[in-house]
Amino acid sequence: MMVQTPSVTTSIGAEGMSMPDMSWPGAIADDGADFVDAAVRLYGDKETWQTAQNRTLPHLQQQFDGQKIAKQLIEKINQVQQNLVQHRLDNFTGAMLKHHTMTSTKYLSQWIMEKNKSA
Repeated sequence: MMVQTPSVTTSIGAEGMSMPDMSWPGAIADDGADFVDAAVRLYGDKETWQTAQNRTLPHLQQQFDGQKIAKQLIEKINQVQQNLVQHRLDNFTGAMLKHHTMTSTKYLSQWIMEKNKSA
């Protein structure tokens, strides 16, 4: 996209890089035959290519504006810092991983102690 080259991708390929209200600069197709048809249409029709090419820079500017993203990141970091206790309480996956990591270490150390007793 940075060099204004339209592309054909799948919905998974476009995931996180496109919003529902935006047109992909090229085409999105999940079926093999549709993918091939879209690629042939894109690369074979000059007007289709030009239309898609004209959408690349606006797409990048809207989705990947560095200043906008940096501002959102700083705001999120500040929000988490201000509500760190609640953030940790809401982080179920992190708590689960921490619990299982500690539990596995506990049982490994018990196994080592028992193994050393018999030696």
